[in-house]
Amino acid sequence: MGTASQLTYSTGQESHYNVCYTFDVQAQINEKSKSSSHAGWEVIYTPNLKHYTTQTMKIRGKSYSSSPSQFLFYNSLEQHTEVFSPVRSSRSLALVMDPAYLSNLLLELELDAHEVVFDKVSFELTDQIESLLKNIFLLRKSDRASIFSFDCLATSLLIEILKKQPSSCSKKINRELSVGKFPSNIKKAKKVIAQNLTNPNFTLEELAKACGMSKFHLVRTFKEDVGLSPIQYLNHIKIELAMGLLRQEKVKIADVAMELGYQTFSAFNKAFRKQTKISPREFRSNIII
Repeated sequence: MGTASQLTYSTGQESHYNVCYTFDVQAQINEKSKSSSHAGWEVIYTPNLKHYTTQTMKIRGKSYSSSPSQFLFYNSLEQHTEVFSPVRSSRSLALVMDPAYLSNLLLELELDAHEVVFDKVSFELTDQIESLLKNIFLLRKSDRASIFSFDCLATSLLIEILKKQPSSCSKKINRELSVGKFPSNIKKAKKVIAQNLTNPNFTLEELAKACGMSKFHLVRTFKEDVGLSPIQYLNHIKIELAMGLLRQEKVKIADVAMELGYQTFSAFNKAFRKQTKISPREFRSNIII
Protein backbone atom coordinates (compact mmCIF):
# COMPACT_ATOMS: atom_id res chain seq x y z
CA MET A 1 0.00 0.00 0.00
CA GLY A 2 1.20 3.50 -0.73
CA THR A 3 2.10 5.91 2.06
CA ALA A 4 1.83 9.66 2.09
CA SER A 5 2.56 12.61 4.30
CA GLN A 6 -1.03 13.78 3.80
CA LEU A 7 -3.43 10.92 3.23
CA THR A 8 -7.06 11.63 2.44
CA TYR A 9 -8.45 8.69 0.54
CA SER A 10 -12.12 7.69 0.56
CA THR A 11 -14.20 5.27 -1.46
CA GLY A 12 -17.84 5.94 -0.59
CA GLN A 13 -18.62 2.25 -1.04
CA GLU A 14 -22.21 1.14 -1.66
CA SER A 15 -23.35 -2.49 -1.89
CA HIS A 16 -26.21 -3.43 -4.22
CA TYR A 17 -28.01 -6.73 -3.56
CA ASN A 18 -24.94 -8.95 -4.08
CA VAL A 19 -24.90 -7.86 -7.72
CA CYS A 20 -22.19 -5.22 -7.49
CA TYR A 21 -20.43 -2.65 -5.37
CA THR A 22 -20.01 0.96 -6.42
CA PHE A 23 -17.33 3.37 -5.24
CA ASP A 24 -16.80 7.11 -5.54
CA VAL A 25 -13.01 7.13 -5.20
CA GLN A 26 -11.43 10.38 -4.05
CA ALA A 27 -7.79 11.04 -3.19
CA GLN A 28 -6.14 14.30 -2.20
CA ILE A 29 -2.70 15.55 -3.22
CA ASN A 30 0.26 13.50 -1.91
CA GLU A 31 -1.51 10.16 -2.00
CA LYS A 32 0.96 8.16 -4.12
CA SER A 33 -0.53 4.75 -4.81
CA LYS A 34 -2.88 2.10 -3.54
CA SER A 35 -2.47 -1.54 -4.61
CA SER A 36 -4.99 -4.33 -4.25
CA SER A 37 -6.17 -7.68 -5.56
CA HIS A 38 -9.62 -9.09 -4.86
CA ALA A 39 -12.30 -11.30 -6.38
CA GLY A 40 -14.65 -9.86 -9.00
CA TRP A 41 -14.45 -7.83 -12.20
CA GLU A 42 -13.86 -4.10 -11.94
CA VAL A 43 -14.76 -1.05 -14.00
CA ILE A 44 -13.08 2.35 -13.62
CA TYR A 45 -15.24 5.11 -15.07
CA THR A 46 -14.61 8.86 -15.35
CA PRO A 47 -17.88 10.65 -16.19
CA ASN A 48 -17.72 13.84 -18.19
CA LEU A 49 -18.70 15.92 -15.18
CA LYS A 50 -17.12 18.65 -13.10
CA HIS A 51 -14.92 17.39 -10.23
CA TYR A 52 -14.15 14.03 -11.92
CA THR A 53 -10.66 13.46 -13.25
CA THR A 54 -8.66 10.93 -15.22
CA GLN A 55 -7.77 7.86 -13.13
CA THR A 56 -4.55 5.95 -13.82
CA MET A 57 -4.22 2.27 -12.98
CA LYS A 58 -1.07 0.19 -13.26
CA ILE A 59 -1.84 -3.38 -14.36
CA ARG A 60 0.48 -6.01 -15.86
CA GLY A 61 3.36 -3.56 -15.60
CA LYS A 62 1.67 -0.90 -17.75
CA SER A 63 -0.27 2.27 -16.94
CA TYR A 64 -3.80 2.81 -18.24
CA SER A 65 -5.99 5.86 -17.76
CA SER A 66 -9.75 6.25 -17.72
CA SER A 67 -11.27 9.34 -19.31
CA PRO A 68 -14.66 10.54 -20.57
CA SER A 69 -13.97 8.51 -23.74
CA GLN A 70 -12.24 5.43 -22.26
CA PHE A 71 -13.13 3.10 -19.39
CA LEU A 72 -10.94 0.50 -17.70
CA PHE A 73 -12.13 -3.06 -17.16
CA TYR A 74 -10.23 -6.02 -15.71
CA ASN A 75 -10.39 -9.12 -13.59
CA SER A 76 -9.68 -7.61 -10.19
CA LEU A 77 -7.83 -10.72 -9.01
CA GLU A 78 -5.03 -9.23 -11.09
CA GLN A 79 -2.77 -7.01 -9.03
CA HIS A 80 -3.77 -3.42 -9.79
CA THR A 81 -2.42 -0.16 -8.44
CA GLU A 82 -4.19 3.19 -8.37
CA VAL A 83 -1.66 5.86 -9.29
CA PHE A 84 -2.49 9.37 -8.11
CA SER A 85 -1.19 12.72 -9.29
CA PRO A 86 1.39 14.43 -7.06
CA VAL A 87 0.02 17.87 -7.98
CA ARG A 88 -3.77 17.54 -7.97
CA SER A 89 -6.52 15.61 -6.24
CA SER A 90 -8.41 12.97 -8.17
CA ARG A 91 -11.90 11.54 -8.32
CA SER A 92 -13.39 8.68 -10.32
CA LEU A 93 -16.09 6.02 -10.10
CA ALA A 94 -15.51 2.31 -9.70
CA LEU A 95 -17.82 -0.66 -10.10
CA VAL A 96 -16.95 -4.16 -8.83
CA MET A 97 -19.09 -7.11 -9.87
CA ASP A 98 -19.82 -9.54 -7.03
CA PRO A 99 -18.11 -12.95 -7.52
CA ALA A 100 -21.31 -14.91 -6.76
CA TYR A 101 -23.23 -12.82 -9.26
CA LEU A 102 -20.55 -13.48 -11.88
CA SER A 103 -20.77 -17.21 -11.19
CA ASN A 104 -24.49 -17.12 -11.98
CA LEU A 105 -23.91 -15.05 -15.13
CA LEU A 106 -21.28 -17.50 -16.39
CA LEU A 107 -23.27 -20.61 -15.47
CA GLU A 108 -24.18 -21.56 -19.06
CA LEU A 109 -20.54 -21.16 -20.07
CA GLU A 110 -19.33 -23.46 -17.29
CA LEU A 111 -16.70 -20.87 -16.42
CA ASP A 112 -15.52 -19.36 -13.16
CA ALA A 113 -14.98 -15.60 -13.04
CA HIS A 114 -11.32 -15.99 -12.08
CA GLU A 115 -10.65 -17.87 -15.36
CA VAL A 116 -11.59 -14.92 -17.55
CA VAL A 117 -8.76 -12.45 -18.13
CA PHE A 118 -9.39 -9.79 -20.77
CA ASP A 119 -6.75 -9.12 -23.41
CA LYS A 120 -7.09 -5.35 -23.02
CA VAL A 121 -7.59 -3.10 -20.01
CA SER A 122 -8.66 0.16 -21.67
CA PHE A 123 -11.80 0.24 -23.83
CA GLU A 124 -13.70 2.78 -25.87
CA LEU A 125 -16.67 4.17 -23.96
CA THR A 126 -19.46 3.53 -26.48
CA ASP A 127 -22.86 5.19 -26.12
CA GLN A 128 -24.37 1.89 -25.01
CA ILE A 129 -21.76 1.20 -22.32
CA GLU A 130 -21.87 4.80 -21.12
CA SER A 131 -25.65 4.70 -20.79
CA LEU A 132 -25.47 1.51 -18.69
CA LEU A 133 -22.75 2.91 -16.42
CA LYS A 134 -24.55 6.24 -16.00
CA ASN A 135 -27.73 4.47 -14.95
CA ILE A 136 -25.95 2.19 -12.47
CA PHE A 137 -24.25 5.15 -10.82
CA LEU A 138 -27.46 7.19 -10.96
CA LEU A 139 -29.12 4.55 -8.78
CA ARG A 140 -26.22 3.94 -6.38
CA LYS A 141 -27.44 6.42 -3.73
CA SER A 142 -31.15 5.71 -4.12
CA ASP A 143 -32.83 3.87 -1.26
CA ARG A 144 -35.68 3.04 -3.66
CA ALA A 145 -33.58 1.20 -6.26
CA SER A 146 -34.27 -2.55 -6.36
CA ILE A 147 -32.35 -5.64 -7.38
CA PHE A 148 -34.28 -5.56 -10.67
CA SER A 149 -32.50 -2.43 -11.86
CA PHE A 150 -28.98 -3.41 -10.81
CA ASP A 151 -29.37 -6.95 -12.16
CA CYS A 152 -30.75 -5.77 -15.51
CA LEU A 153 -28.11 -3.09 -16.06
CA ALA A 154 -25.18 -5.23 -14.86
CA THR A 155 -26.29 -8.23 -16.94
CA SER A 156 -26.51 -6.09 -20.07
CA LEU A 157 -23.12 -4.49 -19.40
CA LEU A 158 -21.30 -7.78 -18.88
CA ILE A 159 -22.88 -9.62 -21.81
CA GLU A 160 -21.93 -6.73 -24.08
CA ILE A 161 -18.31 -6.87 -22.88
CA LEU A 162 -18.09 -10.67 -23.05
CA LYS A 163 -19.45 -10.69 -26.61
CA LYS A 164 -17.15 -8.02 -27.98
CA GLN A 165 -13.91 -8.05 -26.00
CA PRO A 166 -11.24 -10.76 -26.48
CA SER A 167 -10.28 -12.71 -23.39
CA SER A 168 -8.55 -15.88 -22.24
CA CYS A 169 -11.92 -17.66 -22.70
CA SER A 170 -13.01 -16.11 -26.01
CA LYS A 171 -12.94 -19.42 -27.90
CA LYS A 172 -15.41 -21.01 -25.52
CA ILE A 173 -17.57 -17.88 -25.20
CA ASN A 174 -17.82 -17.47 -28.99
CA ARG A 175 -18.70 -21.13 -29.43
CA GLU A 176 -21.55 -20.91 -26.93
CA LEU A 177 -22.73 -17.64 -28.47
CA SER A 178 -22.83 -19.21 -31.93
CA VAL A 179 -25.04 -22.12 -30.83
CA GLY A 180 -27.31 -19.91 -28.72
CA LYS A 181 -26.36 -21.45 -25.38
CA PHE A 182 -25.16 -18.10 -24.03
CA PRO A 183 -26.74 -15.91 -22.93
CA SER A 184 -29.81 -17.77 -21.67
CA ASN A 185 -33.20 -16.49 -22.85
CA ILE A 186 -33.83 -14.74 -19.53
CA LYS A 187 -30.44 -13.00 -19.56
CA LYS A 188 -30.95 -12.08 -23.22
CA ALA A 189 -34.33 -10.60 -22.36
CA LYS A 190 -32.76 -8.50 -19.59
CA LYS A 191 -30.14 -7.22 -22.01
CA VAL A 192 -32.73 -6.27 -24.62
CA ILE A 193 -34.87 -4.56 -21.98
CA ALA A 194 -31.85 -2.54 -20.77
CA GLN A 195 -31.22 -1.44 -24.35
CA ASN A 196 -34.81 -0.23 -24.73
CA LEU A 197 -35.51 1.53 -21.45
CA THR A 198 -36.00 4.86 -23.22
CA ASN A 199 -37.63 3.49 -26.40
CA PRO A 200 -41.30 4.62 -26.38
CA ASN A 201 -42.22 2.16 -29.14
CA PHE A 202 -40.69 -0.98 -27.64
CA THR A 203 -43.15 -3.89 -27.51
CA LEU A 204 -43.46 -7.35 -26.03
CA GLU A 205 -43.55 -8.69 -29.60
CA GLU A 206 -40.09 -7.22 -30.30
CA LEU A 207 -38.70 -8.66 -27.09
CA ALA A 208 -40.08 -12.12 -27.82
CA LYS A 209 -38.65 -12.03 -31.34
CA ALA A 210 -35.22 -10.98 -30.05
CA CYS A 211 -35.29 -13.91 -27.60
CA GLY A 212 -36.57 -16.41 -30.16
CA MET A 213 -39.62 -17.22 -28.05
CA SER A 214 -43.38 -16.88 -28.30
CA LYS A 215 -44.89 -14.06 -26.26
CA PHE A 216 -46.74 -16.55 -24.05
CA HIS A 217 -43.66 -18.65 -23.34
CA LEU A 218 -41.50 -15.56 -22.71
CA VAL A 219 -43.96 -14.04 -20.23
CA ARG A 220 -44.44 -17.32 -18.36
CA THR A 221 -40.72 -18.14 -18.20
CA PHE A 222 -39.65 -14.60 -17.30
CA LYS A 223 -42.26 -14.27 -14.56
CA GLU A 224 -41.28 -17.64 -13.06
CA ASP A 225 -37.62 -16.54 -12.92
CA VAL A 226 -37.94 -12.87 -11.99
CA GLY A 227 -41.35 -12.49 -10.34
CA LEU A 228 -42.60 -9.86 -12.79
CA SER A 229 -43.68 -9.98 -16.41
CA PRO A 230 -41.17 -8.46 -18.89
CA ILE A 231 -43.23 -5.28 -19.30
CA GLN A 232 -43.76 -4.91 -15.55
CA TYR A 233 -40.01 -5.37 -15.12
CA LEU A 234 -39.22 -2.71 -17.74
CA ASN A 235 -41.68 -0.22 -16.26
CA HIS A 236 -40.39 -0.87 -12.73
CA ILE A 237 -36.83 -0.04 -13.78
CA LYS A 238 -37.91 3.07 -15.69
CA ILE A 239 -39.62 4.49 -12.61
CA GLU A 240 -36.59 3.74 -10.44
CA LEU A 241 -34.43 5.63 -12.94
CA ALA A 242 -36.97 8.45 -12.86
CA MET A 243 -36.62 8.64 -9.07
CA GLY A 244 -32.86 8.84 -9.49
CA LEU A 245 -33.18 11.70 -11.98
CA LEU A 246 -35.72 13.53 -9.83
CA ARG A 247 -33.15 13.69 -7.04
CA GLN A 248 -31.19 16.08 -9.25
CA GLU A 249 -32.77 19.45 -8.48
CA LYS A 250 -31.81 21.13 -11.75
CA VAL A 251 -33.53 18.49 -13.89
CA LYS A 252 -37.09 19.44 -14.86
CA ILE A 253 -39.80 16.85 -14.26
CA ALA A 254 -40.98 17.13 -17.87
CA ASP A 255 -37.43 16.45 -19.06
CA VAL A 256 -37.29 13.29 -16.92
CA ALA A 257 -40.45 12.04 -18.63
CA MET A 258 -39.02 12.79 -22.05
CA GLU A 259 -35.62 11.25 -21.30
CA LEU A 260 -37.24 7.98 -20.25
CA GLY A 261 -39.34 7.74 -23.39
CA TYR A 262 -42.76 8.71 -22.06
CA GLN A 263 -44.69 10.32 -24.91
CA THR A 264 -46.79 12.50 -22.62
CA PHE A 265 -46.35 13.91 -19.13
CA SER A 266 -49.71 12.38 -18.25
CA ALA A 267 -48.45 8.88 -19.11
CA PHE A 268 -45.34 9.44 -16.99
CA ASN A 269 -47.36 10.77 -14.06
CA LYS A 270 -49.73 7.78 -14.23
CA ALA A 271 -46.89 5.22 -14.37
CA PHE A 272 -44.99 6.95 -11.55
CA ARG A 273 -48.03 7.14 -9.29
CA LYS A 274 -48.93 3.50 -9.98
CA GLN A 275 -45.55 2.33 -8.66
CA THR A 276 -44.86 4.84 -5.88
CA LYS A 277 -48.40 5.92 -4.85
CA ILE A 278 -47.36 9.57 -5.21
CA SER A 279 -46.80 11.92 -8.15
CA PRO A 280 -43.33 12.87 -9.48
CA ARG A 281 -43.87 16.37 -8.11
CA GLU A 282 -44.72 15.07 -4.64
CA PHE A 283 -41.70 12.76 -4.74
CA ARG A 284 -39.39 15.67 -5.57
CA SER A 285 -40.94 17.87 -2.88
CA ASN A 286 -40.29 15.17 -0.31
CA ILE A 287 -36.67 14.88 -1.43
CA ILE A 288 -36.01 18.61 -1.26
CA ILE A 289 -37.64 18.85 2.18
